[in-house]
Amino acid sequence: MSYRTSPSRTFQLRLANGRLLYVAPVIAGRVRGVDADGDVLVCDEDIKRADGTERLVPLTPCCHATGKGASYSETNVACRHCCQNVGPKYGTDGHLAVGLAATVASVSVERQPGEVLTFSAAATDGPTSLALIGSSGSTNELRERLWAATANSGVPLIHRSITVRVDPHRKLPSVTSAAIAVAAIAAAAGISTRRITDTAVIGDVSLDGGLRKTGDIYAAVRAARAHGISRVIVPATCLEEIVELDDLEVLGAHRLAEIAEWLRGDDNALHNLTSDKPNSPTRSVPVQE
Repeated sequence: MSYRTSPSRTFQLRLANGRLLYVAPVIAGRVRGVDADGDVLVCDEDIKRADGTERLVPLTPCCHATGKGASYSETNVACRHCCQNVGPKYGTDGHLAVGLAATVASVSVERQPGEVLTFSAAATDGPTSLALIGSSGSTNELRERLWAATANSGVPLIHRSITVRVDPHRKLPSVTSAAIAVAAIAAAAGISTRRITDTAVIGDVSLDGGLRKTGDIYAAVRAARAHGISRVIVPATCLEEIVELDDLEVLGAHRLAEIAEWLRGDDNALHNLTSDKPNSPTRSVPVQE
């Protein structure tokens, strides 16, 4: 998910086919994709099927609201928000046609006062390939490093055609390579990135799949906080130099594989400030706006 908003204060989401959706922040975390008609599908948080899958509900095109039963409607279904007649499909379960891309954010401080970049990855069956769309300059070295890093993290990208879209278009700083790798891994392995909403991954990735420091990580962490991001994941070796900031959770990872396990739901896969500073009291420093 992107942290940029349109003038109407909606969140921008990217589908696996590259199409952009703009939805209200209140439903952004529930969006799962679109149906064959292009209508937005959200999960019904109140219903879980016996097999553990989510029930998907189509939103009306007029208001991005759910449908409701209405005896006055010709179809017996109306938009829950504006009460106008809508088709009967809006009173039934939805069927996913195109899902969301695996989207991961990072922060670069090469441009002041810091910039949020998002990387949206989609994977399809086909010849093994990795394309970076929206990156200026040569990406050959980065792609080779990503191949090795993901393979050494237990999630090789073979037999998958992966496209990673960069937003905004930039020459990619090395501090964003870990975020690109996480997006590619999530797309290739079908790991949901919903847990990483409002989270930025900051750091470089090595050939063996390890996360390493590059540039001023703490400056990038502070820039993330200034942009309203609520959690950052950094190389675990950088935790000792980071002071806790108000309203920002800081987690550390030694390897990409740890982030993948955390995305799958393992709360113990990553390290935090207090666990990695056993002999140092946690300090809280208010951020000046």
